[in-house]
Amino acid sequence: MNETPIKPTRPRRRTQFKANVQRLRSSRNQGMFGMAEILALGVSLFLLLLVVISYIYFLVPARSRRETLQLERTRLQSQLRSSQEIIRQGQDTQSTVTKITESLDEFQSYHLSNAGQGRMGLYGE
Repeated sequence: MNETPIKPTRPRRRTQFKANVQRLRSSRNQGMFGMAEILALGVSLFLLLLVVISYIYFLVPARSRRETLQLERTRLQSQLRSSQEIIRQGQDTQSTVTKITESLDEFQSYHLSNAGQGRMGLYGE
């Protein structure tokens, strides 16, 4: 009985895995950047581009709108101040009218003779 012992063969997956690991090691030894570094660089460049586009798309119009609203606020504040000035002048005018009316009433009451007396005095003369 001359049988040759059967050598157990490695499964194909194990051989392929070892080949992949060996290829990865050799690529790491060959250069500074491997596949993972290049992929990370690409993803980071994509994110940077995304940030720049979102800045242009969202922030610039928001700043423009804010400036417009600030100008509107300034205009409304000046309009409010002018309205308050007009109201204050109106109150001053009202107090002036009240003073004039009181002065006129006082003059008619104390400094002019009674209308009936004046006429009768003229008739008497």
